[in-house]
Amino acid sequence: MLNFNKKYLSALIASVFVLGASSANAATVYSNDTTSFEVGGRMQANINSVHASKNDDKGDIAGKVRLRLKGSSTVYEDIKAVGFVEWEVAAATSQDGKYKTRYAYTGFESPTYGQLVFGQNDTAMYNVQGKTDLFTDWGNSGNTYWDLGNGDAVGGHEIKAGRQEGQVFYLYNNYNFTIGAAYQTAGLTDVNGGYSLSLGYDIPLSFPVGIHVAYDSYDLVKNYDDRETIAGALTGGVDGEGFYIAGMVNVTSYDRSEDRVGYEIVSSYTMENSLKFIVGYEHVEADSAILVSDFVGEVSYNLATNFKTFLEVQVGCSDIDVINTLNQKIGTTGEASDSKFSVGLQYNF
Repeated sequence: MLNFNKKYLSALIASVFVLGASSANAATVYSNDTTSFEVGGRMQANINSVHASKNDDKGDIAGKVRLRLKGSSTVYEDIKAVGFVEWEVAAATSQDGKYKTRYAYTGFESPTYGQLVFGQNDTAMYNVQGKTDLFTDWGNSGNTYWDLGNGDAVGGHEIKAGRQEGQVFYLYNNYNFTIGAAYQTAGLTDVNGGYSLSLGYDIPLSFPVGIHVAYDSYDLVKNYDDRETIAGALTGGVDGEGFYIAGMVNVTSYDRSEDRVGYEIVSSYTMENSLKFIVGYEHVEADSAILVSDFVGEVSYNLATNFKTFLEVQVGCSDIDVINTLNQKIGTTGEASDSKFSVGLQYNF
């Protein structure tokens, strides 16, 4: 009976996937006066260099598929009940059709009062970290945001999700202010509970300037350090509209371990014909040990409104050091992290 249910669930999801892909780029597949249902996603293929592949010993061609669904219904004036889910779907038979949940939440949203949702989502900290998260695949390692979350083991290493389940999340974005607050319930891997807060303001100039700060605190399970992070970001311009620049710094303090300090600097320029250039630098250190030090670059171009091609390159800079479980430096690798590149095709619907 279980196999029967799985088979028909897969068929249902596949049907929705086809519906979205054949809807002539129209995200809304059903709508009336009070209710709407939207389908979206993307299909991506990467030609990877040696160190860009999951095996880390030979190049490959790898695929990714994302599928997202959103439903909304008006419950009172401009307040809507919403449900949203996004999966990353395995694009290879060897991964046995695996589904990884990126977002899954339900709640309420209003252009006047903001959004209040429950489930798996980004935390309020991402209102700061996201300002430098511009690259298609890489370039977001200069922070500790991704250290928490339920992830998967890939190549012997557990990849954390960043997006956390079991949250109550509130977001208000009006009058150039962005306010975020999230409470993390117990149940997330390694976490007993926690919360995060963020505040941002975009100064409405001809070249907009944004100032954003965030704080989070987590009570971790036994044998782990409790931790708290403070972060700030300064931005200029709007990504995707001409010139954009952003800098982000975060400091994570632990009860027992040495602090981790990270920062990211990124800049993009988008031309009217959609040709886009992004360059950035990311760095993390603890106890004078350098853990991350990379330059990242990307060039992308839209061959059609929903079809993007891109080249992404990451180059290691400083020698990477070795730390113990308390973030204390115990040695060095004597070499920079491996450089890598990937050429990608991405179809969005």
